[in-house]
Amino acid sequence: MNGMTRREFLIGSALVTATAAMADPRLLAGDGQWPASDQLSGTGPQPVAVARGTDYAKKLRRAVGRLCGPRLVAQPGERVLIKPTLAWNRKPAQGANVHPEVLRATIGMALEAGARQVVLFDRTSLPSRFAYRISGANRVVRQINDPRVVLAHLAVEDFVPFERGRDSEGDAPSAISYRVCRYLLDADRVINLATARHHPTRRVSLAMANLLGLIGGGPPDAEWLLHRDSELAVLSAAVRPELTILDATRAITRNGPMGRGAADVARWDTLVTSRDPLAVEAYGCQLFGLDPGSFPHLELAEQMGLGFSKVDHARLRVV
Repeated sequence: MNGMTRREFLIGSALVTATAAMADPRLLAGDGQWPASDQLSGTGPQPVAVARGTDYAKKLRRAVGRLCGPRLVAQPGERVLIKPTLAWNRKPAQGANVHPEVLRATIGMALEAGARQVVLFDRTSLPSRFAYRISGANRVVRQINDPRVVLAHLAVEDFVPFERGRDSEGDAPSAISYRVCRYLLDADRVINLATARHHPTRRVSLAMANLLGLIGGGPPDAEWLLHRDSELAVLSAAVRPELTILDATRAITRNGPMGRGAADVARWDTLVTSRDPLAVEAYGCQLFGLDPGSFPHLELAEQMGLGFSKVDHARLRVV
């Protein structure tokens, strides 16, 4: 791959394929066939671990243990990117951000599994120094007190141009470029750690929407990334998180994505995790009483070979 990392290859393949599909909308509407080279191969249905209870750290560890254990969170010597939802000026009880104890447990498992670096961040709705303090993330990292853990405060320059110099046939320069977070390009493993929230236009914002913070804006040709239902499927294909965790310990059930008060927050004390991001997304939809089959991005992502979008109770591991 001429020095290109696996992550860069995945991102480039997914984004360039999606760009080409803009000229043939059938590929994004489900009427065409996603190229076989972008399919996941050799992977069958993955188990989904659902943890319920108030000891969030213990329950998350048990859930991950039912899947394969901390080796899913890190392998020795890896650079691990944890992408948590930490964007909002909301306290833990308000549900907009990942609960601090869930964040602590995820970081802890990565360190115990031998990660040489753990980077975490979000694109915040206000200066990150405020969002991280209010959400409790600063306190978690300070208490862990391990030099391998980096809570990054993103700047514009952290989103670097990512261009494919040739089109899919290798004949002509590609006219499309994107801005991709440099921490994503450097990562050996990505853990998607998201919250469950109502959303005014998507109906819900779950794990797949959490990946939006990894890709910056692009030229006008790339505006599909901001406006089309396909964006969540394409980003999942580009990022390919090794583990997806949905924090539904407290969920904003209306007036999302931030909520307006305590009446908007339901305490579900639930965590959902799997290697299959679609299964996590589908379970999250059902928590809100919504039919996963009514979300086009799930159907498209399944066609792309990213997982299975139906909640199969035979796959559930409840802890």
